[in-house]
Amino acid sequence: MIQTCLNHITACLTQIGIDKHFIDDGNINDYKGDKYAGVMTEEGSTARDGRRIGTADDLVNMKRIYRRRLFVREQPFLILLVDKDKDKVDAHLRNFLSSLGTYIKDQDNNPIDITVSNANWMEERSKLSSRSGVEITVTFSGGIYKDQEVSLIDLSTALDFETEIGGTVDA
Repeated sequence: MIQTCLNHITACLTQIGIDKHFIDDGNINDYKGDKYAGVMTEEGSTARDGRRIGTADDLVNMKRIYRRRLFVREQPFLILLVDKDKDKVDAHLRNFLSSLGTYIKDQDNNPIDITVSNANWMEERSKLSSRSGVEITVTFSGGIYKDQEVSLIDLSTALDFETEIGGTVDA
């Protein structure tokens, strides 16, 4: 799930025009370019869930499929957007949030919800460079799922009723 989320974040950053990305890199402070983004993986959590997420009927094979989420996973990322001008950072922030979306799909076609919890502005003023930036916390919520198939009953052939006098009637 982490790699799927990182791929989505870097695709969104590239889409808005930020081509220099630092992923969990300590050398971010040494970079002297105008605009860049840093993506730091925060500590995630995994908890047992067991909730039924969805139901689908397969009428051709006469089966009902229940999808359960066995575990829920929450993975936060701290994203740093930096540029020379505060207006450009604000434009990057708006474009990034609009391109982020509300959910993505993992490799098994399960949804991963996306929430943005906060954005903190920061400024760096020095004689050599003045930069503005914003820190955004983005949390991806997915899980580990399992499908369970249950046979459906064909009511036209499966039920036989007994009458009071000993005969059977087909339903």
